Amino acid sequence: VAARDRAVSARDGEWSAVKVWFHAALEQPATKRAEYLEVGLRAQPALLREVQSLLAAHDQGAERFERS
Repeated sequence: VAARDRAVSARDGEWSAVKVWFHAALEQPATKRAEYLEVGLRAQPALLREVQSLLAAHDQGAERFERS
């Protein structure tokens, strides 16, 4: 049970980091987001990929909404 609790806690911490970086990236100009994330998350490639994936989905959703 303790190992499971630690795993859940670690995932919660990872998700918190994803949310922080995602929202911080949204505050950057769209043209600067990639560089901002690559510099800030250089040592955390898995986190970088996750945030990039969420931003891509976010941008696609916004694009579809604007075309409607």
